[in-house]
Amino acid sequence: DERRLPDISKIRGYIVPAGYGIIIKKGTWHDFPVSVGPEATVFVINTKEVVEALASMKEPSPMDFGDCYKVRTADVFKHIRLKFPDLRPIANWFCSLNTS
Repeated sequence: DERRLPDISKIRGYIVPAGYGIIIKKGTWHDFPVSVGPEATVFVINTKEVVEALASMKEPSPMDFGDCYKVRTADVFKHIRLKFPDLRPIANWFCSLNTS
């Protein structure tokens, strides 16, 4: 059902410095945070329903379970190619702030 897919015209990316947290509204399309700089430990809190849905999967794949609707964007948006700038210079700058 296309109405359940994210609106790609509203895609945004964020840089969250190490040691900071974010809270997103329920229903927000997102992916797990990843480091574009040095290795980082990430702490994620999910609802019990999401944890159970993810734990029931044998391998990463699309799913529709409870309030967890997960798609592989490359399969859904075949005509779109997302390009991101190299964020390493920004990540290195953030890291330098924490060591000064």
